[in-house]
Amino acid sequence: MHEIVLIEQESEPAKRLIEAFENHRFNVSFFQDGLEAYQYCLRTPPRVILTDLDVPKLNGMQLFKRLKENPLLKEIPVIFLAKELEVEERIKSMSPGIDDYIYKPYIPEEVVARVDCIIQEVETIDQAMHDSKHGFAGNLAEMNLVDLIQTLDLGEKSGVIHLLHDDEKGLVYLDKGKVIDAHLDSFDSEGALTTMLTWLDGSFYVTLEELQRARVLNKSNRDILLLGTKLIQEWRQLAGQLPPFDSAVMASNGIDNNSLTPIEKRVLSVFQSPVRIKRGISLCKLDGLTSLKLIQKFLNNGWLVAAPTAGTENADGNEMMDRVKEIRESSHSLHTRIASFFKKRSQTDFESENPSQGDLKEHLADEKKNPSGRNHQSRLAHRIYLSRGDLMLIRQHILAE
Repeated sequence: MHEIVLIEQESEPAKRLIEAFENHRFNVSFFQDGLEAYQYCLRTPPRVILTDLDVPKLNGMQLFKRLKENPLLKEIPVIFLAKELEVEERIKSMSPGIDDYIYKPYIPEEVVARVDCIIQEVETIDQAMHDSKHGFAGNLAEMNLVDLIQTLDLGEKSGVIHLLHDDEKGLVYLDKGKVIDAHLDSFDSEGALTTMLTWLDGSFYVTLEELQRARVLNKSNRDILLLGTKLIQEWRQLAGQLPPFDSAVMASNGIDNNSLTPIEKRVLSVFQSPVRIKRGISLCKLDGLTSLKLIQKFLNNGWLVAAPTAGTENADGNEMMDRVKEIRESSHSLHTRIASFFKKRSQTDFESENPSQGDLKEHLADEKKNPSGRNHQSRLAHRIYLSRGDLMLIRQHILAE
């Protein structure tokens, strides 16, 4: 059972939030002032801390700074709660390392889901880095699966790419740099790979190890990379025509089910009650692009409508979340260390087995213009976050050897 500290004024929403956590087997310690909560954390460090910005004695910002200055408490994820949008100067006054930022009024079940995702991410990556002598981790907003396959292919490395996306976990297996298999619940190998190629937010870690696994996927890496680039472009085009993925929608009344295909019925059944678009895509259990196309069709036809909870996080809230993400500090780039994981291959071999440099440059340029997903800050000292600039420098180190 995970220990959660909640620092908030006593209220009905706070009581409902505590009840939601307890229903999901979390143990909640509730405090109404930051100083008492900090003293408790010194005695019993919790797994996650949720705090209102405006609490007495030690407000949210002061508490955050004290936690980050304490070696025993600095790795505890901190989530801020706010009654209204804070001015940009107030956000920037915080130290880097904010884990999440939730606006009131919140949906208790959604807050529980966010906390659970943060805990899973920290624990999974921590275990992976403990078990593996060689590996690296990062976020999919900076390095998606296409980039990871390219990098491991360049070094002819064997290992497993572990992908974390919301509450989904996927695996991609490589033998000497070649993709041989993929796993994602409810999908065959090819469907799993196709779905994960469109995951543009979440996190990953890579373990480098020799595999004793039969090859299931027969596509060349070149074909996989070209497919991934195409899928990402389609995904972004469709996403740009939809409401924000945090919007909640639900099925409208009076739909003629006889006019729907079996797949359409299956997808529409996911939205019988209010569901966030992002969550709905995962629940459909189809490849992400197919789900996105059907959701777009349903919205255009009026079969999906805005749910009562859709206003909980409005557009202004999304903009403030973007500001918070921009001021998070990335961990130092260790280009030489990462490059040492890979051995040099001839440029002729690399170019013959991968998309043209023009294709890749166009893809990388498009990624920079259209960043997607949430950029979770490093929460553990040994996690290595890689930007696209970092990736280019790593490749320079490899080719210079």
